[in-house]
Amino acid sequence: KTPDNQSLWLALIALQMRTQDWAAAEQTLVEAQAALGDLVALRLERARLLLQRDGLNVDREQLEEIASPNTSWPPAEQAQLAAGVASYFLSLDELDLSEKYARRAAETAVGQKSLGIQLLLFDLAFRSRKLEMMQKTLEDVRRIEGDGPLWRVGEATRLSVLAEELTDQPLERQPLISKAFENLAEAAVARPAWARIPRLRGEIYDRQGDMEQAAKWYVEAIELGEQNPQIIARAIYLLYEQARFVEANEVVRRLQQRQTPFSLELTQVASQVSLQLENFDQALSLAKGWATESGKPQDHIWLAQVYSISGQNSEAEKEFRVAIEMSPAEPAGWVALVQMLARTGQSDAAIESIAEAAEAIAADQRDNALAQCYEAVKDFQRAAESYERALADAPEDAALARRFADFLIRTEGQERAEPILERLAAGESGEARWARRSLALLLGMSGEQEKFQRARELLEQNLAQDANVEDQRTLAIILSARPEPELTTQAVAMLEKIVGDQKRFSLPDNYLLAKAYARQGDWSRYSRTMRGVLSNGGADSEEYVSEYANALDRHNEPGEADLWVQRLRDLAPQGASSDSIEVKLLFRSKDFPRLLTLLQERAQSEDRLQWAAEMAETVGMNIKHGPAASSVEADPFLELAEKLFEQFSSVDPPKNLAAFPAFL
Repeated sequence: KTPDNQSLWLALIALQMRTQDWAAAEQTLVEAQAALGDLVALRLERARLLLQRDGLNVDREQLEEIASPNTSWPPAEQAQLAAGVASYFLSLDELDLSEKYARRAAETAVGQKSLGIQLLLFDLAFRSRKLEMMQKTLEDVRRIEGDGPLWRVGEATRLSVLAEELTDQPLERQPLISKAFENLAEAAVARPAWARIPRLRGEIYDRQGDMEQAAKWYVEAIELGEQNPQIIARAIYLLYEQARFVEANEVVRRLQQRQTPFSLELTQVASQVSLQLENFDQALSLAKGWATESGKPQDHIWLAQVYSISGQNSEAEKEFRVAIEMSPAEPAGWVALVQMLARTGQSDAAIESIAEAAEAIAADQRDNALAQCYEAVKDFQRAAESYERALADAPEDAALARRFADFLIRTEGQERAEPILERLAAGESGEARWARRSLALLLGMSGEQEKFQRARELLEQNLAQDANVEDQRTLAIILSARPEPELTTQAVAMLEKIVGDQKRFSLPDNYLLAKAYARQGDWSRYSRTMRGVLSNGGADSEEYVSEYANALDRHNEPGEADLWVQRLRDLAPQGASSDSIEVKLLFRSKDFPRLLTLLQERAQSEDRLQWAAEMAETVGMNIKHGPAASSVEADPFLELAEKLFEQFSSVDPPKNLAAFPAFL
């Protein structure tokens, strides 16, 4: 028992609120206050309880009672309470009350030195469109931080608001926007993984009417962790408006993987004070309201996407059908419907819907839409044919060319993708940067020195514009693939900076960093980083678990390797990855009876027959000709191999061994 341990009390309260056991959380708060006294942390937890339980209906007077400080507290704690309550009022859009408490915090000696409190005031000024207050607060931010990334993002925000007021004066407006972009580029160099930067770029382009660039930057913000539902909705809407259905589907897929895509982020990112109300029902209610009020097909598509993300697939299909009935010649509803059906394993229904779509969609948009439909059901040949027809009809459509090139890269048609990427990379379209990055990855991973140099030049061309994290990551990937140790060292340094700048743990980037450590032969940092990957959600990925289990086996740690093989079994029962690792572990431990049984069991499946035969032969030959040669132990494997090869020769068509990892 540790009644005076504040952290344990707060952890228990947080757990009870997460499970929405409001009565238990209330009682624990009472007990905690009795044990610990009147603490700022407990006051703020009580306010958070009220907000999470009551949402927008929370009693404002109760919040103000909580905000009344204990006069015996030191000024720093009084400022902490005022700032916390101010952020909660901001989440409720109670701007006057929020400003009242934010100013109370800012007037203290602590507040005058606190970036968080100054940025809270800036957010209030921004929400109220008070330009003078924005400028004054930014002066305080600059006094504390200098010309750092927070000041630059704030200044870019102020300039964009000022530009909004000059919509009828383009000559005065454009320099303000250019200066805003300059500040964002400088901020991105210091904090390339901050989602606020691409989000603000997207918002500026959106207000300018440049929908292509707006969508691009919104998507980048989402990739960096942006969770604001309005930004997500706008990104998907813009992608659909531009017929970029595959990209829209990829955003939806990412949100499904996150599992909490519609938490309401109730405070501005720049204030670094975040309160999330995990309230899917409210997000769904908003989507229903938009669809009902607007009567537009795209809003019914968005509502369907919300249903789909929540797992309500039958409701999603109904809304997709509503959108299609409203505008049957438009491709967006058809493509989204087919993607959802394919995503949820309803292949037959998806194929039937493609046939209906081919009849209904307008001729000038049909091939583009069908290409994305066929891609969703993995009919890659028809998808490629449709993309080719669409591009032949619109050869100058850079966005379409990008989708086709991206499709070819993902479906192992890299050689066909290269000329398309070369053309895009040399052009002036908004897709040029992406094309240079994608082409660099293809060239850089080829293993040829000349192509590697070209890849590096392409990425340096991009990085000369601004320090985009995608370009940095791609450069690190191709550097780490080279045999020169000094290039691997450069890759490690780049990946360490990318990971260090991120506010959220990134599984892919930490995984890349671990693999780079492995190339250096640094087992200590590799294993530590991989454990971080696995403990932050990577244990649900067959790829990550398989990588670590194999590494443990290579490092001669069979005990821990066996634990991760068991995890692989949970993720993919009878999967090729776990089987291959288990074969190696059993072979090295000389547990030949279990190994023989494993191969016999897998041979019962026609899909695994060739794999089992090859594996049995390899094991038998290694035993027979190994250091401790033994025909007695080798013969059962060789006899099994002969039997299985005979069975396999009668199978028509033979299965592809390449699908299963090799053994030795």
